[in-house]
Amino acid sequence: MSGKDASIRRLGVEEARPLIALRREALLAAPLAFASSPDDDVASRLELVCARLGADDGSATFGAFAPELVGMVGVVPESHVKTAHKLNVFGLYVREDARGAGLGRRLMEAVIAWGRECGAAALHLAVAESAGEARGLYESLGFSCWGVEPDALRHGGVSVAEHHLLLRLAAAGRGEGS
Repeated sequence: MSGKDASIRRLGVEEARPLIALRREALLAAPLAFASSPDDDVASRLELVCARLGADDGSATFGAFAPELVGMVGVVPESHVKTAHKLNVFGLYVREDARGAGLGRRLMEAVIAWGRECGAAALHLAVAESAGEARGLYESLGFSCWGVEPDALRHGGVSVAEHHLLLRLAAAGRGEGS
């Protein structure tokens, strides 16, 4: 499959069930890449996912379709007035059989465009040290590391640090002082 053959678009409420299934797959396939586990993942509750997908609060979830949903990434605004200029990126995942086609990059480009459209000053994300390929993608898109949290995630007796990354979108953004 070519990355050009896939479509990237913002998900709607009607895609809640496939999104939940893909997220569960992600949590099982890459347990050290996500803070959530299948047993404690609030993003696996249908009513919460529908509410998030239908919200008009600056959040968005994007999907890669080839033709079914094979990739996802979400972005949510900070909830406090003083931090409203920032958006947090989470949950980037591309199904293993769809990797290598540039879908992760295209999903992140959709998030970056969304952030600019929303007037955000910066995008923030965390990436596990065990996810070197993902970190490389983020850095190739202009994200830079501003800190490392040691022993951030533990699973199956393994501990990994998380690297906190930032992409500045504008000198001033929405929120206090803009």
